[in-house]
Amino acid sequence: MIGLYIFGKIKELPYTIENDNSLKNTVLTVEVVRPFQDSHGQYTIDTFECVMWRGISASILENCKIGDRVGIKGRLESQTIVDEQGKQSYKYNIVAEFVRF
Repeated sequence: MIGLYIFGKIKELPYTIENDNSLKNTVLTVEVVRPFQDSHGQYTIDTFECVMWRGISASILENCKIGDRVGIKGRLESQTIVDEQGKQSYKYNIVAEFVRF
């Protein structure tokens, strides 16, 4: 398992998706400032989508708004995707296990 921490600001309001097992998840988009400057002296912002389950999902939907700061403890999860030509590609998801706001 690959664990990670993300500290940033909510970029977009959370939205709900339904997965293959008919379970509802919330996807939260978070902006994170890199801790160093680029060659022009600017800080780059990375944008991450984090998938949240059940209780965390409900709490985020009820309490958060754009611009709020959040801390997320989670893990990376990979999916193998096969297209029509049989070519494999991979998708990586950040799955939140704990969120503080």
